[in-house]
Amino acid sequence: MKPFQNRSDVPLRLLQSIIPPQLVTWHHNDKIIYYKDATASKEVSSAAPEDENGRRAHIVTDTDASDKTHSRLLITDATTADSGNYTCQASHTEPDSVYVFVSS
Repeated sequence: MKPFQNRSDVPLRLLQSIIPPQLVTWHHNDKIIYYKDATASKEVSSAAPEDENGRRAHIVTDTDASDKTHSRLLITDATTADSGNYTCQASHTEPDSVYVFVSS
């Protein structure tokens, strides 16, 4: 569990893949908030810049010089509604999860 104060920024980095993934998804409490399909050059996010609850989330998925893929999620001005389980899943890797608790 990662605790954060109300109205703080919540940075998460969950994915590190040696093989470039064709599909990357982020979930918040089992709801897809982002996916990127490299084969179709398609990127969809229901969390950035704001979702239906007005939360600000920014997701970046990129590959570094050593061909490792990283995916990062930053929630700015987090509230208790942002608490919950966050999972990043990509092809060729095991899913990685973290529970975020934002105190009031």
